[in-house]
Amino acid sequence: MKRSPLSSVGMRSARDFRLRRLFVAVLGLLLVVVAGPGVRADQPPRDAQDWNGAEIVWHDYASGLAQAERTGKPVLTVFHANWCPHCRTFRAVFKSPDIVSLAKSFVLVIVNIDDEPAINRKYAIDGGYVPRTMVLDAKGVVRTALRDQQAREYQYFVDPRSPDALLELMLRAM
Repeated sequence: MKRSPLSSVGMRSARDFRLRRLFVAVLGLLLVVVAGPGVRADQPPRDAQDWNGAEIVWHDYASGLAQAERTGKPVLTVFHANWCPHCRTFRAVFKSPDIVSLAKSFVLVIVNIDDEPAINRKYAIDGGYVPRTMVLDAKGVVRTALRDQQAREYQYFVDPRSPDALLELMLRAM
């Protein structure tokens, strides 16, 4: 008895379909095992809520650079410490409607220097002071032209008392 060429195609398609289903199931299981149940890859950094996380999307360093690579947006990076009084003052600047609006044109990254000392050291170009605000490209390279070039020290310090200096920096970075 001869087999029809169509019957072998049908069998192959059914087998391929079962293999694809099995592959998707294994991949899904692997993701649950690696990420853990209920863990989101896009979960905001721990300190984001203190920095107006309700209106501004904050990223950790690695996910921020990945997001910048995908979107082509500049990375506005804020280095802070929970114990720093100037940092606590600076948080209020991110509630300014103008800052919230401009933030949509950036990938915002927040780095707690106590939690991420290696990243802090990497970007301590003119010292490890806080708050320190830098604009990076998607590869994590500091755009050094976007600093206070008149300052001899603390060139990446943005006045934490008013949104004006941060607005100026963000507009220059666009």
